[in-house]
Amino acid sequence: MPVNGVAAQIRAPELMEDGWILFAGAFDSRVAGVIDRLCIVEIANGGHVVGTLKRGYEAERWNVVPFVRGASFDNVRVVAAAPVLWIRPV
Repeated sequence: MPVNGVAAQIRAPELMEDGWILFAGAFDSRVAGVIDRLCIVEIANGGHVVGTLKRGYEAERWNVVPFVRGASFDNVRVVAAAPVLWIRPV
């Protein structure tokens, strides 16, 4: 059975972004459709990150600006992305 969406909680007790809850749509490998949107992004060989997807510097590469402060993921391969549909602090 396909998964049509995902819920997640952001836990970062040392940061202002601690305690957010979000709902995202289904993961899709066609990530060009969610450029400049907040997403849960699956990075090749790197797990998942909540961040805004931007174009990378090479073909088939992307930059991800994380929602939680920290270093961005520059020029990475992205497996899939799920656009955030709803987010709020808890």
